[in-house]
Amino acid sequence: MTSSFEVRFDKAKLEATVLPRDGRKTVLGVDPDVVGAHIAAEVARLTARPFEPKAFLTTLVGAYQAVRKTVGPMLTPGVQMLLPLVWEPGRG
Repeated sequence: MTSSFEVRFDKAKLEATVLPRDGRKTVLGVDPDVVGAHIAAEVARLTARPFEPKAFLTTLVGAYQAVRKTVGPMLTPGVQMLLPLVWEPGRG
């Protein structure tokens, strides 16, 4: 499993660099309180928002259908597994 962010310490520069997967690099001093507070805020940012699986899958299937209209069917095993969760027969 890939981590959501990485923290790199540079002892020579006395810096801690936080690298989230979204690319928003933050360079801090190596003060443990500052680094800890930043990591706690990053964890909260990544986990505090609600997640609605049905809405996500509906959006995903809509995007897949839009691509399918453009380039043709691409029913990979993963897509085949997701479709029954959000697709209702006769709906399109």
